[in-house]
Amino acid sequence: QRRAAEDALKRFQRQPGYQSTLLQLITQNNFPLPIRQSATILLKNIIVHNWSVRKAVGPNSVLISDKDRGIIKQNLLESILQQNRHQIRVQLLECLLHVCRTDFPAKYPHLLSDIMKNIHSKNPQRIYGALCSLRQVFKNYHFRAQKDRVFLPRLVEATFPTLIQVLNALLSSNPNQDSYEMI
Repeated sequence: QRRAAEDALKRFQRQPGYQSTLLQLITQNNFPLPIRQSATILLKNIIVHNWSVRKAVGPNSVLISDKDRGIIKQNLLESILQQNRHQIRVQLLECLLHVCRTDFPAKYPHLLSDIMKNIHSKNPQRIYGALCSLRQVFKNYHFRAQKDRVFLPRLVEATFPTLIQVLNALLSSNPNQDSYEMI
């Protein structure tokens, strides 16, 4: 069933609106899990291989339209925050990492403030998703050359005080499995 769903989804990958439609499909819990998983893997593969591509360079390249890019950036974090399926959230986080490599911070300026807003929420699922997303933002700088890390000190300055507060709150509460995973 999963392979058939994946093949059906692949047939349309060069159509405008395809990538943003995949993201919408992923977030709809009324679709069967195998279809949502296939859509997530397809979206991740398209983003990993084509997000930095601005014009088609071969028969296997997929051109992601500016409209789809905007819709994806507008909805990707929220999709991560709302996702309660680990296997789907992990793929969406990989999408976020690759989008950040090309677009953060210049072309994705609201991402950090949106993440921080959710870290301050009282909802454990949103906090967890925001912490995972912030990890991807930092991971974006991990192997970069020093000259490409100019934003990193501002990132640390903007996030570490809040992260220390969250860590202290988690350690002072009655720790449970969710708390340990956030730490």
